[in-house]
Amino acid sequence: MQLSSSFVRKLDKLAPELRETIVSFAEEIEESPRKSDFDELKGIVKELAAAQKRTELRLEELAEAQNRTESRVEELAAAQKRTE
Repeated sequence: MQLSSSFVRKLDKLAPELRETIVSFAEEIEESPRKSDFDELKGIVKELAAAQKRTELRLEELAEAQNRTESRVEELAAAQKRTE
């Protein structure tokens, strides 16, 4: 934690217990989440949501391709029976 020299001088004038309490409080405030942290998380969540949508679309395309493959295999099996 970076404290200004004027702040440190003011802290030196306080009772030790009060000084420790203020310093501890300042450290907690410094470690608490900032608006920019939440903004960054919102951006990440938006990217993940977009990636999820792309994944779902691709999965639908794969399911459709699987259905086409199954239909084609059935057609080939029927043709094989006719050939036999």
